[in-house]
Amino acid sequence: MNMMQSEITHRGIRQNQVEVTTDCWLGHTRLPIQGLDSKWDHPFINKKGNIFSGVGEFFDFREKPGESEAENDFDVFIKYYEKMGDRAFARFDGFWSFIAYNNDSQNFYIYTDFLAKKPLYYRCLKPDTYAVSSEIKPLMTLDDVTADELYFSTVAKWGYCMDNRTPYKEITKIPANTCMAIRLGRTPSFYQYMVPLAPKTKYNIRERIVKAVERRMISDIPVAILCSGGLDSTIILKIVQGITDNYHVFTVPNGTDAEFVPYLEIPPDKLTTLNLGTLDLIYNSLYWNESPVDLGSVLPQYALSCAIKKEGYNVVLSGDGADELFGGYGRARKYDSQYSDIFHELVFYHLPRLDKLMMANTIELRCPFLSRDIVEGAMAIVREQRTEKQFLKKLFPDLVPKEIRDRDKEPLKITELRKEDTLNYRLDLIDMFREENCI
Repeated sequence: MNMMQSEITHRGIRQNQVEVTTDCWLGHTRLPIQGLDSKWDHPFINKKGNIFSGVGEFFDFREKPGESEAENDFDVFIKYYEKMGDRAFARFDGFWSFIAYNNDSQNFYIYTDFLAKKPLYYRCLKPDTYAVSSEIKPLMTLDDVTADELYFSTVAKWGYCMDNRTPYKEITKIPANTCMAIRLGRTPSFYQYMVPLAPKTKYNIRERIVKAVERRMISDIPVAILCSGGLDSTIILKIVQGITDNYHVFTVPNGTDAEFVPYLEIPPDKLTTLNLGTLDLIYNSLYWNESPVDLGSVLPQYALSCAIKKEGYNVVLSGDGADELFGGYGRARKYDSQYSDIFHELVFYHLPRLDKLMMANTIELRCPFLSRDIVEGAMAIVREQRTEKQFLKKLFPDLVPKEIRDRDKEPLKITELRKEDTLNYRLDLIDMFREENCI
């Protein structure tokens, strides 16, 4: 257990573990955000001997009856879970991976959120013996691994793998919206524990976006905002500016982004322009990403993570998810890519990448657009209104300057991959990854 936990020390600042039985341990690495005292460190053990541990956040915990003064989000959530079981998750706005051990039944219940924004991986070590982790690296310490050739072939062909495979045959990603139930000494079962994402027409999306941003500014440590001068991050920034003066903004010169910064009206003392410097970080990026998957954003995202760490921030807001929900990619002009963008690209590329590359530098990334209400509201918008984010542009005419609403998208992406064939780049990454991992 110590060997596994040593592989994820970067994900927090404090670590604990408990021995569940002589053959079973549960460890946790915590980045304190809500409730900084060590009394809120996991694993939690109640009077019945039940054990709970999780990562991620439940943003609306103080909105629950009688909890306005609550210190810790997981403390509130666990109260609901002890009463309601699986049904408790639907009561909260957040993202998570969560483990509950029932002492009477000796069952573990292991949960991923509705988009697996906090990924989990598992490995079968021998019949009826399993290990689970937030990253792949800890599971590799347990025994040798072999290459999954179908995974690499799929990545070479499509750019990423659209299922729960990993580069290694022995290690599998737990699907989104899934409970992995394990009784000690038994084979696990898997089931969806929440109603799957579906279009919802009843939501006022503007109100939901404002509420999601407000909730994600709640923190016991400083919160920063990533803002490029594009539509998505500007919406978040302007909402924040309307509710508090306690914020800080990071911008990254990216294409023509720098010329739009004056429109953001950020006081100089609240603005840091990050110079990502050299992007000669390919092997580091592959290591932290735990895969050769890159559609052009891995290197700059890792460089961004390193730069934010140097500035001393551990929580940042970003506009991630808006392109997938509201037709922000060029392909959306040719066909309706929304469902694939949500259930494939977010789940199997963007969200694991963002979690790992930001957590490599102990940074929790909060994405207001990925609140469940907003995702389901966007799914109900017809394509003609979504394309090129027309719907989103019309939601905030009072907040977002026309110069930013009407500008072209400038993705944080390797410049060469905007212009050249990406196949050779993918093949080079696969070769480098396999060489580094000796598979």
